[in-house]
Amino acid sequence: MIPALVRRSVNEALADGAARAVLVFLAGFALAAPAVSGAGIAAGSRVVGDLGLAGAGLLTAAAGVALGIRQVGGEIRSRRTVAVLARPVPLGVWVGSRLVGVALVLAGIVATAGGGAALIAAWWGDAPTPDDAAFALLAWARAVAVTAAAMAASALARPALAALAASVLWGASFVAGDAAEILGAPALAWAVPSLGGSLLLAVFHALAWAAVYAAIATWGVGRTDRG
Repeated sequence: MIPALVRRSVNEALADGAARAVLVFLAGFALAAPAVSGAGIAAGSRVVGDLGLAGAGLLTAAAGVALGIRQVGGEIRSRRTVAVLARPVPLGVWVGSRLVGVALVLAGIVATAGGGAALIAAWWGDAPTPDDAAFALLAWARAVAVTAAAMAASALARPALAALAASVLWGASFVAGDAAEILGAPALAWAVPSLGGSLLLAVFHALAWAAVYAAIATWGVGRTDRG
């Protein structure tokens, strides 16, 4: 049952325009990199690495918000969730499978973006660094966390409000991470899914918050269903 639900989530995410938009952005940015850099092809490779990957990371998280809302909030309001749960499927399994499916698609997007940028950089003589791989992993972890947040918000609110809530939280994570470093208050960074500290701690932090949001989404789906 769980693999089938994950496959369904993956197929729906792949068919969604939000996922394809990120890949289109990276392809267009890579083609335009030499002109954008204004300093020749070699500098263009750094534009792809510094701005292209950063832009792809931001768009991946934005795609996660859209996919999270559509796969939970959209399902609830279309009443298709009732048919799925009638099998019956535990709410936590249904939400978790949705999150895993979207997370797999987001991983593919980030890997494609990072791999494409690395190939372009290598072609231009600028070898990728371990920092590039770390950035891609962190971008994926943040996207998974914000996807789960969008699922939780969309289980409790209309799509527009859910998107706004997830976006505000997403922005707050950046602010909290910087503020925690400046103020020396680690607890502040844990108040929202920021990605400060070591790589492993940052990934664990984001995925832990994803689990929290998935639990909230599960409660929200159950609350909506009873209503």
